[in-house]
Amino acid sequence: MRDRSPVLYLAESADHAVGEALQAWRGRPLRSGHLRRAGLPLSLVGVALEESLRGALADLCDPGVLSELDIHPDRLASRERALTQPLSTVVWERGYPGLRWWSSFWGDWHTVVLFTARALAGMTFLEPEALAPESPAVVEAARLLGMDVG
Repeated sequence: MRDRSPVLYLAESADHAVGEALQAWRGRPLRSGHLRRAGLPLSLVGVALEESLRGALADLCDPGVLSELDIHPDRLASRERALTQPLSTVVWERGYPGLRWWSSFWGDWHTVVLFTARALAGMTFLEPEALAPESPAVVEAARLLGMDVG
């Protein structure tokens, strides 16, 4: 996102966030090492969004918003960054603090992408929670990804 602030990618549910971290091992048994990066344990960090911020997002699940922004769902659902990044530029240029879109895994998992220059003041970071194989979000994400949790 050239000439703009960094973006922050968030999952709307804990199992979705963990699923993103575990996706490389989809269909394989869950191992404790899957819950570590660079030797450190993975953690979930909740992010509370002020209602005014949440309500100001470009909800790209809403056909009316897609129409307003002249965004076609097939381009938005592409895995090609060369196709999707110009769409985020449209969202930025229209003054939105970020966008909401469904996950590439399932339509009931949603991702929120925040432009930090516009959204940071409306965010509160919660206490990190270290992940363990028995964490409910890990168990659910592993189940959805076809991973045996043993």
